[in-house]
Amino acid sequence: MGSLRDEITAALARIDGVEVSPSMFGTADAIMCNGKERAHFNADDVVDIRLTKATIRERRAELRADERVTLRKNQSDWLEVQFSAADVGFVVELVERAAAAHRARPGAAPTRAPRGDELERRRRFH
Repeated sequence: MGSLRDEITAALARIDGVEVSPSMFGTADAIMCNGKERAHFNADDVVDIRLTKATIRERRAELRADERVTLRKNQSDWLEVQFSAADVGFVVELVERAAAAHRARPGAAPTRAPRGDELERRRRFH
């Protein structure tokens, strides 16, 4: 049986427009949508999610009150979620919101996640 992290990764991979690919911010896999990183794991029970500034601003009071969520001090697209087995749906919901904000327009081909030399080039800038 896989880990909770594996379970969440599998659930996130089923979101429309999402692919699992190497992270630009580390050596582990990340959740990508339309060629951009939308989530990655900092630990087996911690995930960073690029939710968008607008969505974080819209849900700031709710997110700030949630003990699972850590908001960054500066305005940021990213937030951190510490999760347990009971939180799979919560993590999936947040990543679904992030993916929805970044999917390719209808009729447009999505950008693939960077790989190889392109991935290494992007890593140098992060």
